[in-house]
Amino acid sequence: MARQKKASNFDKLLHASRRVGSTARKPWRIRAKRIGIKLTAGQKSERKKQRAAQKQSYKEALLKVHQQIYAAAAEIHERFIHLPTELIATDIFQSERLQSSTKNVGRYNAFVSLQSKLMNAEVPEGQPRQKVNELSKKIAKKWEVMSEEEKDAATREELAHLRDRRANKEVGEHRVSATAAQDSVLTLQRVQESLERLTMRTGDEHLLITTRGSNKVYHKPYVFASSNRVVEFFSNAYKEIPADMGYRMDAFMVSGVEGLARTHVQILAQMKKDIAGLIFRKLQESVGNVKVGRMIYLGFEEQITKRFGIVVKNWPLKEFKNPSCVSTKSELELLWHAWDSGTAHFYRMTTQEYSDWLAIASGPAVIQSGDDRQGSGDGSSSGEAETGGQAAADERLSSTSGSGIQVPSGASPSPASGLAPPSNFVAMNMVTDSSGDAVAVRKRGSRKKHSDAGKPRKGRAGAAGNEAV
Repeated sequence: MARQKKASNFDKLLHASRRVGSTARKPWRIRAKRIGIKLTAGQKSERKKQRAAQKQSYKEALLKVHQQIYAAAAEIHERFIHLPTELIATDIFQSERLQSSTKNVGRYNAFVSLQSKLMNAEVPEGQPRQKVNELSKKIAKKWEVMSEEEKDAATREELAHLRDRRANKEVGEHRVSATAAQDSVLTLQRVQESLERLTMRTGDEHLLITTRGSNKVYHKPYVFASSNRVVEFFSNAYKEIPADMGYRMDAFMVSGVEGLARTHVQILAQMKKDIAGLIFRKLQESVGNVKVGRMIYLGFEEQITKRFGIVVKNWPLKEFKNPSCVSTKSELELLWHAWDSGTAHFYRMTTQEYSDWLAIASGPAVIQSGDDRQGSGDGSSSGEAETGGQAAADERLSSTSGSGIQVPSGASPSPASGLAPPSNFVAMNMVTDSSGDAVAVRKRGSRKKHSDAGKPRKGRAGAAGNEAV
């Protein structure tokens, strides 16, 4: 069976970071309830003695092998006097414990998995399932009589499924807290054994602290120090033993930043920053290849709509303004969800829509006056005409095309002689809410004239006087 090329540690971490959290961990084997045999107290005592004797004999066998290794190291030392016996013994003990390469999933593996499922599907419910080693001979006979095309066709889907199952087993996220805790403890115990052996071989010192990442997992902090020297170092340097440091780290990881004392003002400031960044990214995506310096709210008509032909649709708030000017948390959350979900978005007008918008933006205000109302012959009074004129103006301004863009009315607009809306609002659909109605957009007001406008600056006046002298 072909072996995969050993990947570097960086490649392994990169691969794991891409896949972690993307899929939930799935069960990869089926377990049946084991039928146990109850033992008497005498049988339990006898088995306990057998296990103790077996453990003792195993330790004696290991000790004997170690003595043989040190004896072999002493023999090598006689040939290489410049090398100490301890170094030779360490070199003998040095070996890779962890698996360095894995077998690739082959077609026969996929065929065995598929046939095992099909054969076990015929087993009545409640009966023990057949093991792979019991079915291997039958499956091998079927595999031998198949052609290459039949093998490819039979194993193509199952082969991809096996590869996904292997990746899921390695980096799949646990959905059950008890399973995740058990996986953490067992894995950490194997890591501790590896570190202990590494210390025996090389003399390196280690400190391992592992805690939960959230309060959804239930296991206590795992702290391992390779020797008392590590504990003494932390006691002298940090005035704290590693076990206490592990509990502190666990408390911080569970509570995180949310557990720290954060004021309401800091939370709102972070929300405003995130929303402003999100809206700016959406604007840059709508504009395309043209680089936009920043999002303009005050003066959106001149800086954004007139330059790029872009309007805002489904703005969730009553007024179009910078998120930094929003004062309530509920409005900020509404604004974030609207833009994050795509409900509120930028719309780029077509050429015709942009021409219609320019015709209204550059023309006079469309407001019907009281005289116009009387001239139409409806017989209403002047007061009613003024009120009706304002309503008619609002009616004309709210007439939009299907895309929410203002289109000019059939009648040519005339200069307004009645009441006009405030000059700092633009009565055009550059920004619309979810119902398609226009949202008020403030214009950038004219700047206040400086008191020293037109006067030469002191520096320039002094320089001019020096030149004259």
